[in-house]
Amino acid sequence: MVRMTKAIVAEFYLEASWYAYAIIEDRLVAVLKRSGGVLDSDGNPVRMLGPKLKLIRKRRKKDILLQAYFPEAVLGNIDTWKEERNDLMHAMADASASLPEIDKRAYLMATRGQELVKSVCRHQRQLRNNRHQIPVPTP
Repeated sequence: MVRMTKAIVAEFYLEASWYAYAIIEDRLVAVLKRSGGVLDSDGNPVRMLGPKLKLIRKRRKKDILLQAYFPEAVLGNIDTWKEERNDLMHAMADASASLPEIDKRAYLMATRGQELVKSVCRHQRQLRNNRHQIPVPTP
């Protein structure tokens, strides 16, 4: 998180966005560990943000702590940020956006990502700190 903040201060917004993405991925792995594990139904590790969000949404149906600490609004914010990040990367790759537009979008990605990281970390801590009260439901 310190590197993400330093990158924003130094106006390295794309770098800051990568840090934000990595932190969010890491915190979602922690959420998955506390809600039944990080493997999919085939026994493979869940990779990438989209599948992690999908699995958390699936588990929320039976897990009241996930429902409480990871409401759909939080998951939706992660999804929206992820899609905006992907769109920016594609715009850079295919030159469909001007440099000033890329700079503006990169700044927004970094600053929104920083706020999203704070939110995701807060919700993950709440889940961790309260998991002992309500065990993980059986599938």
